[in-house]
Amino acid sequence: MHRGRGLPRVSVIVRAYNSERYIRRALDSVLAQSYAGPIDIIVPYDRRTTDGTAQILRAYREVKVPNRTVTIVEHIRPGTFRALQIGLGYALGSPADYILFLDSDDMLDEIYLERIIDTSLRSGATFLFSESELIDEEGRPLGSRPVEVPRKDPYNVARLIGGNWVNCGGTLIERGCAAEIADRLAHLSQTYFDNIHEDWLIAMLAFNICRPLFVDDVRYYYRIHGRNTVFNAGGDRYKSMFNLESHLKTLVAYDALVDMDARQRRAWEISVLRRQQVLLRILEGRGGGAMRFVSLVSRVAMKAAELLI
Repeated sequence: MHRGRGLPRVSVIVRAYNSERYIRRALDSVLAQSYAGPIDIIVPYDRRTTDGTAQILRAYREVKVPNRTVTIVEHIRPGTFRALQIGLGYALGSPADYILFLDSDDMLDEIYLERIIDTSLRSGATFLFSESELIDEEGRPLGSRPVEVPRKDPYNVARLIGGNWVNCGGTLIERGCAAEIADRLAHLSQTYFDNIHEDWLIAMLAFNICRPLFVDDVRYYYRIHGRNTVFNAGGDRYKSMFNLESHLKTLVAYDALVDMDARQRRAWEISVLRRQQVLLRILEGRGGGAMRFVSLVSRVAMKAAELLI
């Protein structure tokens, strides 16, 4: 791959949509990496943006940092998943050896790439993920994590189908692994899949087709602010329903892309039923006896599925 020609080349994909408040910090955290190898930053920029993101990105087009480049890829595609596909396709069309994702409101620790690439080279792992640390709007650490990676069997696909613990942000993917994931994702061309949880889907795919490895000596900084989709559903019934719908679409996508074994299939059925049950509970307050009956049937079906595990 890179032997005989120095350190591996890394493409870092940073999606940009109404990102003016934090994207400078995200990009600067990549430019300041201690990693001595070449880093190419790819920014899929959604032209539907209504804030000053475009003006900020113009300043990065002619970056003067040695061994670093910044490329802006303009597009008009709905949702973060489609933007990720655009960035992934551009990276795979370049000579990148590795691909890493960074959300535009997050940051990398200064030694992140140096350590995680070294770990990949030493271990042979092709899909490396870390744990996120929460920071506030000003970048101050909050001393907690959005989700804990299970220390016991963190690569259990059936368990991952039940709920995600892998954040795409900070995930390092070797080129061959990334190409196979991209090929699978290309089958999801229907608009039905525009709004899915791409982190979760990519992790489930990678656990099947790549060599995953949890790296616990690097830190990815996940920023909490008013626009986080994961942390701000709160008591908003419609946001909760939208999130559940995205979960279900993600599970449908996984079913379309992977030939699951019996254990995965049972885990998938329970995961679907659980989310349907939550959705039905939300709707119960708006419906009558018929809706309550459907909700009861769903709970019975989920219990029966659990007993089969």
